[in-house]
Amino acid sequence: MRIAVFTPYLYPFQIDMLEILRRITSTKLFTLGIYGNYPFEEFLRYTALFKPVIRVLGQPMFSPLDILRFIQWKPNAVIIYGAESISGLCIFFISKLIGAKTLVIVEENNITSLNSIILSFIQKIKRAIVKFVYEFSDIIIAESLASKRYVEEMLHVKRTKHFYIYPHGVNVKHFSSKNNYSKNGVKAKELLLRSLGLSKDLIEKLWICFIGELSYCKGADVLIDAIEILKERNIL
Repeated sequence: MRIAVFTPYLYPFQIDMLEILRRITSTKLFTLGIYGNYPFEEFLRYTALFKPVIRVLGQPMFSPLDILRFIQWKPNAVIIYGAESISGLCIFFISKLIGAKTLVIVEENNITSLNSIILSFIQKIKRAIVKFVYEFSDIIIAESLASKRYVEEMLHVKRTKHFYIYPHGVNVKHFSSKNNYSKNGVKAKELLLRSLGLSKDLIEKLWICFIGELSYCKGADVLIDAIEILKERNIL
């Protein structure tokens, strides 16, 4: 059995997943590269790298030659990250055409409202395609309950089987147990400060957690503005 993993942008945890799958069966990871300025270049050597040759609606797209490479490898099953990207949608339909089973990861949890009439029209077409993908994928894994609700309540996809929730593959029960996490988060803070070599005095400070790239598209500017407002109100 051959398993293909496709992700538009590569992240380190996917390399860990690749190594685990390779212990079981033949596995290849296909990607278009890394996102933005993330320092993950060293991990590209473990992948079958697609070369972006064109941008479609602002998103990178692979060449027909890369599609041929993917088909020639003849995967029996395909795990798809970024399924709502243009490249992810293409991989889904290619996988179906060659008879491979598909496992789609749902990462989104909302629908952005667009002001442009043209973009709104394109969005409606894409939404119909995405709905088809979630309806006919063999297995769906949502990264959160919000992602599952997005599929069921916003896209109105009705599935009776093979729809699971795994928050980034992490066993949240392990981290929420009494042994690993105190009610006020003090124990978790102590572990983090110790691992980063920071002063224990920081435990008494108010902690704000931001996960993602510090950029405008991720809302980092909103976080910074919010911190300034909290300081002005003497909350921080």
